[in-house]
Amino acid sequence: MNEAIRARHPAGRAWLIVLACAMTLSANSAAQEAIPEGKWRFVASPIAGWHFFGPVRASVSAVAGAGTSDLAIPAPGSVFALLIAEPGLRGGRASLAGALWGRWAGGIVARGTVLRFWAGAPHRTYVGGELQWIISVLPLGVRVGAFRPREADASGARQTLWMADLSINY
Repeated sequence: MNEAIRARHPAGRAWLIVLACAMTLSANSAAQEAIPEGKWRFVASPIAGWHFFGPVRASVSAVAGAGTSDLAIPAPGSVFALLIAEPGLRGGRASLAGALWGRWAGGIVARGTVLRFWAGAPHRTYVGGELQWIISVLPLGVRVGAFRPREADASGARQTLWMADLSINY
């Protein structure tokens, strides 16, 4: 059954790549006027960061959503509601996130995430949550997350997958 679904829908990782491209195109084609800080506006970034050292190995992010300041240089106290597509070498993520930007300490991002590994067989899908802290002075951040597999393995176990990685943002 699973093979039949895959045969009809060979999208696999392609859905993340298509979503990332769509976000990039919408960000580039949207005409933005000057909006005062604190007012909600559409925000997007085609590449918000590179992520290393997790099991995905390396990935890039495309971000779109709404926020109370510019996403590239957030004002202190800014709030964001974001959709994030993050295709990578061994897998990818699709997330719904909320972010709060502080002052020099940086910002915190809470993400509800679907994580999909496509390297190796069988392909595995996990659902979970992540917390990411982005340091505002340096283009660095750290991310930790906990995920549960969508389906139990052959033994019936549903082990929690704990992850951490390093983010380099621009």
